[in-house]
Amino acid sequence: MELPVQAIRHIFAVATLFLVTGCAAMGESPSAKLALPLRDGILAGEIGTGLSEAARRNAAEAEFRALEGGQTGAPVAWKISDTVQGSVVPQQPFAVGSANCRRYSHSITSGGQVRTATGTACRREDGIWRPLA
Repeated sequence: MELPVQAIRHIFAVATLFLVTGCAAMGESPSAKLALPLRDGILAGEIGTGLSEAARRNAAEAEFRALEGGQTGAPVAWKISDTVQGSVVPQQPFAVGSANCRRYSHSITSGGQVRTATGTACRREDGIWRPLA
């Protein structure tokens, strides 16, 4: 069975990132490192205001999981506590040039307030999802 070139590139990017950063030694999952650029997307706006570092990390990882393999329209949930939690709902994937992209919505409940924002991110050849401005 032959893997598509895109899958091979993604596997290579994840393996390289894991080896270079020493994720296992630091106790962070590979998805945590791959999710870092997503913190500069909609989480950097009003929706992310007041979130702890742990909440931002969980929210970005949920965005990564939703974008990477989430089913269209199915929420990917994350939770820090009963008062701080959220979910990411990915939309249908689409291509922009050679990049794979997805729109998504992210709802965050914090201190009884629900905030929702939408964004778009594209996975580049290096396997990293990057938010569009």
